[in-house]
Amino acid sequence: MKLLNIRVKKKLGKIIFLQMIIDLEQIREAMKYEIQSTLTFGREDNDMEEYSGKEIENFLNIYYNQVEKAVKQMYLDYRKDLDLEDLRHAELDWYREYLFDYIPYEYFLK
Repeated sequence: MKLLNIRVKKKLGKIIFLQMIIDLEQIREAMKYEIQSTLTFGREDNDMEEYSGKEIENFLNIYYNQVEKAVKQMYLDYRKDLDLEDLRHAELDWYREYLFDYIPYEYFLK
């Protein structure tokens, strides 16, 4: 019986780990989408030239660490509050709020 319990715990641990990876990737992709939108439509709304695909890629490379910190912080906050299900259905502006804590909006307007 004890062996079965260990197997169940290991399997459950793997499932939880895989779900965490999926959740982090969802946050990451939503934040990348927000960055792309801000560097295109956001700049256009401010009468500025939109970034090209290459410029967006460069921006993502430059601010990679800040994006990853925002992803991690958003995940940890939602996990701490037991709101991971809400996170899976979050509005895009929720991601933007975390993102702008790590990359100030002004950086998108340079």
